[in-house]
Amino acid sequence: LLPTHADIKFVVSMGILSLVSVCGTLIGGMTVVGLNLCAYLGNQPIDKHRGYYIIRYGYYNLLVMLGGFSQLSLGVYLGIRFGWGPYSNAIHVAVYTVFFPRITVVVGAAQTLYGIFGWSRTLGWLSIQGKEDQRFVIATIVTWILTMVLQILMQPSYATGNEFDAEGATYAAVYLGFFVMPAWLDFMVRNTPKKVHPYLFGLPEDAEVKEDLLCRLFGLTETSCEDEACSFCTQRQAPTLVDHESPSWTAKPGI
Repeated sequence: LLPTHADIKFVVSMGILSLVSVCGTLIGGMTVVGLNLCAYLGNQPIDKHRGYYIIRYGYYNLLVMLGGFSQLSLGVYLGIRFGWGPYSNAIHVAVYTVFFPRITVVVGAAQTLYGIFGWSRTLGWLSIQGKEDQRFVIATIVTWILTMVLQILMQPSYATGNEFDAEGATYAAVYLGFFVMPAWLDFMVRNTPKKVHPYLFGLPEDAEVKEDLLCRLFGLTETSCEDEACSFCTQRQAPTLVDHESPSWTAKPGI
């Protein structure tokens, strides 16, 4: 059965969505790390409160859902249209090499559910149960293993030639941000207070707070922490910090 023009357009469309997902998470991840470093070196790190990370957490999980949806849709479409394989020649587009559509469906479904799980935690549909809530980290590890084994190792390795030999290392690299960024942001959401006190960065209490534009847009601006058991607020009352002295572990300016 030869592919039609409509088949080609659909496959290419799913490939474009996959590139938006994996490149968005990879390049965006490097950008976030770079901006955080610039903020620290510029003595303006105190706008990175919990709201800042919640917005980024939701954004990256949306990208993960997009990537999972594209792979799931591609697998279902190919299976219905051309059979469930194995194909004699791979359907190769962007980060997808498909010999077995069933494998593509399984991996796509896992990635989609992984993104939905993170998105639900972002919106509060699934509560984050304190700093020790490692459920999302476990989900990240499970989905990463499925992706590495089924999508990146098994599918390209079915080829009889060597045309896909380099794809394993390439795919593993471009998927780095796809899994690292949501897991890191989940950790930051769980461990960053609503209000980040300037003294934690060696700055005076009256240091200027540069509020994030997206935080203002979504109404997640820095607020005073109202949790009496908050370890950050409790630490603020420690005798050595009453006079707003910098903690002994604070790096010197310029380092």
